[in-house]
Amino acid sequence: MTPNPWLTTISGKQFHLLNPSPDEITIEDIAWSLGGIRRYLNHSTKPWTVAEHSIVVAMIVRELGHNVRVQLSALFHDAAEAYIGDVPSPVKWAMDQLSGKGYRPGTWTLREIESRVDAAICRKFDSNDHKIDNVIKAADLQARATEVRDYLPVSILEDEPRQAPLPYHIEACLAYAMFLFTGTCAEKDRKPADLFLDVYDALMRERGGHVQKLPGETYGRGEISQG
Repeated sequence: MTPNPWLTTISGKQFHLLNPSPDEITIEDIAWSLGGIRRYLNHSTKPWTVAEHSIVVAMIVRELGHNVRVQLSALFHDAAEAYIGDVPSPVKWAMDQLSGKGYRPGTWTLREIESRVDAAICRKFDSNDHKIDNVIKAADLQARATEVRDYLPVSILEDEPRQAPLPYHIEACLAYAMFLFTGTCAEKDRKPADLFLDVYDALMRERGGHVQKLPGETYGRGEISQG
């Protein structure tokens, strides 16, 4: 057994799951992975990625009038999935029920790893504020309710708090989000990873920051579009 297990990202970095360092994290790795992870295990009438979902959540938070740091937190609310994958809520519920020993016991280990990854991402991008977790969760559920309405044949939200969906189709919401953040309409064939990077860059410009390449880092933005 590896005492400090790690995985290799698309940029070639080693990411240590039990004690991740912010130096092991890049926005390109996050965008690449989230842009390729399809929500609902792809059991939807049209592919919909974690990257696209995250953009819509950030848009909802922006429309509520929250500042850029909160918007970044919303954009990164599922960023840990770039390193641990997207385990659907029903699978987590099944794990918990099988253990039968109390609140969330079956997924405690997974949630602990996720918490450590989240903490490293927050340190990297200064993107977390626990005071507004409930705001981001509500936006997350609203985006999810919209996705379920538009892309799933039946609701999977029976065991979660109800949230009214957005009044427009989820694709229209994504298009509006891209215009809201970047001031332009996204090209139709632009990949989800690139859209995620566009929103991140827009928020960083608004915040007054920029992406810092780490020493020896050669993985560039242009390579995202070629995948």
